[in-house]
Amino acid sequence: MDAQQADVRKRLRPYLRFIVISVVLWTAFLAGSLAWNIHREGQHSRVLATNDARASFTRENAFSFWADSHGEVAPLINRKPSPSTGESVPLMNPNFILRQVKGKNSEVQSIKGKITSFKLFNPENAPDAWETEALKAFERGEEEVLGFGEIDGTMHLRAMRPLFIEEICLTCHGQQGYKVGDIRGGVAVYVPMGIYLAEEQRSINTQFVFHGSIWILGITSILAVGWRNRQSAQERILAENEIHAMNVEIRKSREQLRLILDSTGEAIYGVDLEGSCTFCNPACLKILGYEDEEDLLGKTVHDMMHHSHADGSPYPKTECHIYRAFRKGDGTQMDDEVFWRRDGTSFRVEYHSVPITKDGNPIGAVVAFQDITKRKQAEEELATKTEELERSNNELQHFAYVVSHDLQEPLRMVSSYMGLLEGRYSGQLDKNADEYIGFAVDGAKRMNQLIKDLLDYSRVQTSGGELVPVNAGEVMEGAVVNLRAAISESGAEVTSGDLPQVMGDFGQLVRLLQNLVGNAIKYRSDDQRPKVGIDAKREGDMWVFSVADNGIGIEAENFEKIFLVFKRLHGLRQYEGTGIGLAVSKRIVERHNGHIWLESKPGKGSTFFFTLRADMGDA
Repeated sequence: MDAQQADVRKRLRPYLRFIVISVVLWTAFLAGSLAWNIHREGQHSRVLATNDARASFTRENAFSFWADSHGEVAPLINRKPSPSTGESVPLMNPNFILRQVKGKNSEVQSIKGKITSFKLFNPENAPDAWETEALKAFERGEEEVLGFGEIDGTMHLRAMRPLFIEEICLTCHGQQGYKVGDIRGGVAVYVPMGIYLAEEQRSINTQFVFHGSIWILGITSILAVGWRNRQSAQERILAENEIHAMNVEIRKSREQLRLILDSTGEAIYGVDLEGSCTFCNPACLKILGYEDEEDLLGKTVHDMMHHSHADGSPYPKTECHIYRAFRKGDGTQMDDEVFWRRDGTSFRVEYHSVPITKDGNPIGAVVAFQDITKRKQAEEELATKTEELERSNNELQHFAYVVSHDLQEPLRMVSSYMGLLEGRYSGQLDKNADEYIGFAVDGAKRMNQLIKDLLDYSRVQTSGGELVPVNAGEVMEGAVVNLRAAISESGAEVTSGDLPQVMGDFGQLVRLLQNLVGNAIKYRSDDQRPKVGIDAKREGDMWVFSVADNGIGIEAENFEKIFLVFKRLHGLRQYEGTGIGLAVSKRIVERHNGHIWLESKPGKGSTFFFTLRADMGDA
C-alpha cells in the first residue's frame, strides 16, 4: 500500500508542478502588468504637468508680447490727455501690468513663472543653481529644459525655455548690448506636482485593486482547475492502479487455475452451447489418448468421445445428459456411461457437468470425469464377495444355532448323569475320583453357559426386533431389575441422569445396559463400595451414553481385545463368566448403527461410551 501511494504521489507531481508554474507565471504576468501601468501612470502625470507647463509658456509669451508691443517704458502710473475728451487720464506701465497679472495667475493656478537672465534689471529675478544650468544649456543650443525638484518642500516640475531678443525688445534691452536674435534670458515655469501625484496615486491604487482582484480570481481559477485536474488525475490513476491490480490478480488466478487444471489428476474440459471444446487439461488429453489440446479445442466433444453407448449403439446428442443439463442450467452426475478414446476403445466413466452462467443465462459447461473401470470392477468383485460373505455368515449363524441347540441335549444328559454320580458316590470313591467328578460337573455347567452365550451372540442380528422409539430410562429400569441380586449382594450404588428417547430394540438395549452395569459390579475394587453412573448427552442426530464405574480399570492395550468373543483378561478363579458379554454388547450397538468404546486407567475405574440414534420425533 505504501508503494502504491508513493507511485500515486509521483504520478501527481506534474500536476502540482503545473499548478505552481501557473501560479508563478500568472503572478509574474500581473506583476509586470502592474509595474507597467504604474510606470505609465507616472509618465502620464509627468506628461500632464509638462503640458500645463508648456501652456503656461504660451501665456507668458503672450503676456510678454503684449507688454513689449506697447512702446516705451513708462513710470508705473502717469497721466496723459485723452484723445477723445482732452482730459488727463492715468497711464500705466505694461510691464507693471504684466507682473500684476502673473502674480494673480500664480495665486489662482499655483503655477509660478519667472523671467531670469544673466543680465538683470531686477535683482529679484536672479537665477538659482538649476536656472543657471538651464541658461547655460540654452547657450549650447537647447530649446527646452525640464526637471523635477523640491521648492519650499514641495515637488515641482521645473520647465524653462530661452527668451530671444526681438526688435521691440531693443527699446529696453538694447543698452545691455543685445542684438536681435540674442538670448537675453529664459522664461521659467514651476508646476507643483501635488495634484498630479495625488491623481497618480489614486490611479496606482486603482491598478493595485484591479490587478489584485484579477490575481486572486486567476489564482482561484488556477487552483480550482488544477485541483480538479489533480483530483481527476488521482481518481484516474487510482482506477488505473486498481485495474492493473485486478488484471494482475486475474492473471494470477488464470495461472493458478491453469496450474490446478494441469496438476489435477481428474480430467476436466469445457464446452460452449454448441458443444465445442473451449479448454481441456493434460489429464483429459491423457485419458482420451490425445497429445495436444489443439486436437480437441473447437471440436464437438460429443462426436469425438461420447457418441455411442457401451454396447456400440448410437448415443444421440439430444439425449446426452451433459447437453440437456447445462442447457437447462442444471448440473448432472453420471457413473454408468462410457467415453471413447482416440484409438476407438471405451472406458467406464463417472462425470460431473456443471453449467457456466452469465447474467443468469447458461453459456456452457465444465465437465470433470475420471476413468472408473477399475473401480467398477472392484465394486463388482466386492459385491460378489459381500454376497458370498453374507451367505457364509447366514450359514455360519445357522450352523452356530444348530450346533448350540443340538449340543444342549447331550450336554444336559452328561450334566444330569454326572450330577447323579456325584450325589450317589460322593465320599465312597477315593479323593481323586471325587475331584474328577467335580471337575466334570463344573465343566459341563460352564459348557452349557458357553453354548447359551454363543446362541445369544448368533441371534443378535437375526432375532432382534424393529428399531422403534424407546425410552432409555425404562431400559435402564429393566436392566436394574435383572441385576437386583448382584446389586444387593455387592451393595452397589447405581444412578442415572435424565435419559432420552432413542431409536432401538428394547430387549437388546436392556441386555446392553445389563452387560455394562453387570461388568462394572463384577470388576469392582475390594476397598470401596461400587458406584455406577449412567448418563447421556446429545451430539447432532446421536445420543452418546456413558456408563462410568470406580472399579479396577483396564490397561490401554486391552481396549480392543475385550470386545472379542471369549476374550478374558482374568482367570476363572478371580472372576466368573464366559468372556462373551462385551462382544454381544458391541454387536448390539453396531446393529443399532452406533459405536462403542471406553476410557480407563488401572485402579481409577472405567467409562464405557456408546452411541444410539435419537428419536427425531422427540427433538
